[in-house]
Amino acid sequence: DKARDMYEQSLKPAEELGDKSGIAMTLGQMANIHLDQGQYDEARDKYQQILRLFQEFGDKRGIAITLHQLGMIHQHQGEYNKARELYEQSLKLKRELGNKSGIAKALHQLGMIHQDRGEYDKAREMYEQSLKLKRELGDKSGIAGTLHQLGNIHIDQGEYEKAQGLYEQSLKIAEELGDKAGVAESLGQLGKLAEAEKDDRAALRNYLVAFSLFEELKSPNKNLAGSLLARMRKRLGDAEFERLQREVMKELKKQKE
Repeated sequence: DKARDMYEQSLKPAEELGDKSGIAMTLGQMANIHLDQGQYDEARDKYQQILRLFQEFGDKRGIAITLHQLGMIHQHQGEYNKARELYEQSLKLKRELGNKSGIAKALHQLGMIHQDRGEYDKAREMYEQSLKLKRELGDKSGIAGTLHQLGNIHIDQGEYEKAQGLYEQSLKIAEELGDKAGVAESLGQLGKLAEAEKDDRAALRNYLVAFSLFEELKSPNKNLAGSLLARMRKRLGDAEFERLQREVMKELKKQKE
């Protein structure tokens, strides 16, 4: 809220000076805050204002980025056709500009749209194109994210061994980068695979570490990790779950020493 207030204060002088570039930049920061807080209508309103400004002064790069952000809002709201349309418009401009990083991001998001619609072959094609570009760019964080999504496709298709290999690659990169959210997400998925293979100790270990990291990050994904732990407790029963939890916590403590 403090950041939003600060941006609102800086918007007024930019408007008074008719500084369209400054207005667009400030509106962008405000829109990003709304998006991060799940305030999609407010974010959409700001991005649409920005889009009009970029269109006025013919800033192709700015238009491409803003179309991408609007696509993300529609995707979050389950409006997949509109999201895909916006990502494709953004992708076209990024190709014209030769913006490899932007192309990779748009392909990744289009992969997610196809995946959400159950169009797995098309999703895999998009992710693999995105991954190729990210490897050319040395974008480790992007590589980890796309490997994770490819893992999700294999899980959806029941190909658990392939999924595990991809999650482990993603986890390794996230650990190297110190990306706690990425580590937690990969561990959560590896926990599900371990549980499916009846390896309760490994599953519980992964769930507990993921939960702890999400809690540390104040991430809403903490609730998802908590629900996986609750489901496991229900399946094993309180006594067995608590016995296993004590053993796993002891192992984790020893690892830290």
